[in-house]
Amino acid sequence: DGRRGGFGSRRAGEVDALGRAGLSRRTDSIAVEASLSPERFAASYEAACLPVVVSGRRPSMSWERLERETFRAKCGEDDDGRPVKMPLRDFLEYVRADSEGDDSPLYVFTESDEVTWSPPSFVTEDLLALVGEKKRPPYRWFLVGPRRSGTCAHVDPLGTAAWNTSLIGRKRWVLFEPGTSKRVAKGSKLYDWREQDDEPVNYFCDILPKIRAAYPAARRVEFVQYPGETVYVPPGWWHAVLNLDHTVAVTQNFVSSGALESAWTKTRLDRKRLAARWLDALRDH
Repeated sequence: DGRRGGFGSRRAGEVDALGRAGLSRRTDSIAVEASLSPERFAASYEAACLPVVVSGRRPSMSWERLERETFRAKCGEDDDGRPVKMPLRDFLEYVRADSEGDDSPLYVFTESDEVTWSPPSFVTEDLLALVGEKKRPPYRWFLVGPRRSGTCAHVDPLGTAAWNTSLIGRKRWVLFEPGTSKRVAKGSKLYDWREQDDEPVNYFCDILPKIRAAYPAARRVEFVQYPGETVYVPPGWWHAVLNLDHTVAVTQNFVSSGALESAWTKTRLDRKRLAARWLDALRDH
């Protein structure tokens, strides 16, 4: 039952509280920059492997080709792991109905040629692009998320960093620094998966408070991202995100010179054929 937790009804106030909870702006010393030059980004955040929130100009976007009637987007997976797609028109009706009270609503998280954008100005290179658009793994997504949707704790693949810009709506974030164990970041020993769901809303309302209590030494950053803000997630940081409002966002993974060594090591271990192509491209670069 997708509503058994009651987060769309009797526990809705707990989700609303996540937008307050002492996080009207920032906690735990995450930096907030009104603007960020590529040089300052590289020296202060990329080299130090530190996250940052940038509240400056949004990326330029084009979505004139996005048609509500014909655009079909991936918005989840069925019990067998197959993608679930629906027309954007139907998805927006689902959102307007408050996701029919689902604890963890369907979430459009899709690559799309109908929506294009440019990276924020502080991101000036992506070395993985050297392998070519058709050869590299998926790396850019257009996101439409109802309130209570989100992503569970994870580390981005192949040692990549990421940026995420919220265009509409607020997002609640938690990040754990590199070296944090999977057991700690996911809180996997703190709940019984047979009795409790581990969807993003469960993670933020039920599991994360247990992580704070059980692992007080685990270094983490928690904050609320506001519309127009861009979050930089360095390589190796565990992170989870919960949409506090109906949200629209874009996100992209990338590899810059400062993170090349770690990304190359991960790619060589996990994707040998891709690593061979990438090495050839780097030598020609």
